[in-house]
Amino acid sequence: WYKRFPPPVGLREEGGRDETDLRLGPHVQADAEQWSAPPFLTWLEPLYEPLEIVSSHSQEGARMNPEIVHVGIDVSKSKLDARIGTRVRTFENTISGVSKLRSAIDGHHGHCHLVFESTGGYERLAAWTLMEQGYTVSIVNAGRVRSFAASMGQLAKTDPIDAEVITRFAEAIKPKPSVLPEPCVRELAARLKRRRELDDQRCQELNRLETVVDKAM
Repeated sequence: WYKRFPPPVGLREEGGRDETDLRLGPHVQADAEQWSAPPFLTWLEPLYEPLEIVSSHSQEGARMNPEIVHVGIDVSKSKLDARIGTRVRTFENTISGVSKLRSAIDGHHGHCHLVFESTGGYERLAAWTLMEQGYTVSIVNAGRVRSFAASMGQLAKTDPIDAEVITRFAEAIKPKPSVLPEPCVRELAARLKRRRELDDQRCQELNRLETVVDKAM
């Protein structure tokens, strides 16, 4: 920097540069050309060389496909509504339905990041199955998605609209991928879920018996 910008000559008393002084005679120019930096400043020169800063994420993005497509999936007990591309498609919330969802995703251009809204465990079949097969999956809190929708003024709530909102939420927030639980944890979750279902059925039967006139029924 000190070679490209020699010390100023002909400064005004108040600190400003006088343009007329810059056009002085040859003796002033010769003094400027002969000026050299003090030795203790020479080590600073490499610090002022132009640097090209490339983050590790940019280097990784150059090696991988930079296009990430977020797929918002609204989950209910019987079906999955997934926004793939510009349209919302519906699949059954079963093993065969998840297989069809996977085929639709594989036929889409770009790396897909699948985002499920947590729905009381109904999302586990599809999300865990796709995680096992190597897909990038995130399970997000339903309350956060609804707050995001309210912030956009989106108060209507249907399955296709929810899939659209989840997609826009994922594009804005970019949630971290969820971690697939260990097999023992998944088995325990399934057993606990089944136990809650049996407890609910038992409670329903006890309530029904309290109102039955004929005890044989």
